[in-house]
Parts: sequence; structure tokens; C-alpha cells
Amino acid sequence: MARMIDEVTISVKAGDGGKGCESRLHLSEKKFIPTGGEGGRGGDVVMRADSNVSTLKNFLYQRHFVGESGGPGGSNHRKGKRGRDRVIPVPCGTAIFRKDKHYLIRDLIRSGDEVVLVEGGKGGVGNEGRKQAEPGKRGEEVEGVLTWKIPAEVFLVGLPNVGKSKLLNRVTHAHSKE
Repeated sequence: MARMIDEVTISVKAGDGGKGCESRLHLSEKKFIPTGGEGGRGGDVVMRADSNVSTLKNFLYQRHFVGESGGPGGSNHRKGKRGRDRVIPVPCGTAIFRKDKHYLIRDLIRSGDEVVLVEGGKGGVGNEGRKQAEPGKRGEEVEGVLTWKIPAEVFLVGLPNVGKSKLLNRVTHAHSKE
């Protein structure tokens, strides 16, 4: 028998920022120009309502989601590649709560509604302009609770042949199959 899943806890982490580059262009023995590029920004984790998703059951098997980290900076002022965002599809009518602070982040009602759950880390600074090269910042982490509001007013639940259809027909004067 299939289980109805209407609430699940997940953990998400955005991608880390890429490391800044430490590089120099040597002009002579004593002269050099710093040419290190910045690291790329880490990818965000985005929750998006999708009308093709009808349950939270997939979150039983995968509860941890990570955005892609940014690429390191390069020599000759080359900036690192930005990490790709991780998009997580959820059914329409899903509310997203932050577990530790117990508040609503966003209620995704219509298909296409989305929210950036955590933002990627900023890329590290390169040594161009006589700066000190730095590593990138870590991406945000959060534990969230997804609650799916099942789109119905009333449910009749029971084993087969216990009178659900008969009760519905008597109360509403409908003509459902028995």
C-alpha cells in the first residue's frame, strides 16, 4: 500500500565560492604585476513549484541537496566559473519552513513559483590590484521542512468495501459507483 507523504525534512547547502588566484607577470628581476583573477560565485539552491510533481515521496530517498561550487580564479585576470544553481522541483501547494527558527520561508502555490532557499558563497579575491588572494566564502546551509497541502476539502479513507461510496451518495445525493 502506498504511503501518503505530506511533510518531510531536508537539508540544503549552497555551493562554496571559488578560490582567488595568486599569480604574477614578471617584467624583470625586480618588477612584476599581480594578475590573479577572482574565484567564481557558488551556486544557489532553488525550490520551484512544478505541476508535473504530485507528491513529496521522492524526498524519502534523497534528503540532502548541494549547489555546485564556483571555479577558482586564473592567471591573467581570469575570473572563475560560477557554480550552477540546483533547482529542486516540488508539488504546487508546498510550504517551506526553516526548521531551526520555525518560520515560513515561502508558500509555493502556482506552478513556476520559486524561492532561493540558500545563496551560494562569494568567490575569493584574486591578487590583482596589489590585494592579497583569498579563498572563497562558504555557501549557506539550512535544514528545512517541506509541508504539502493536499488539494482537497474532505477525504474519505478506508479499506475496500466498508461503505465509503454509500456514505458519499447518501450525504451528497451523488451517484458514484459503489
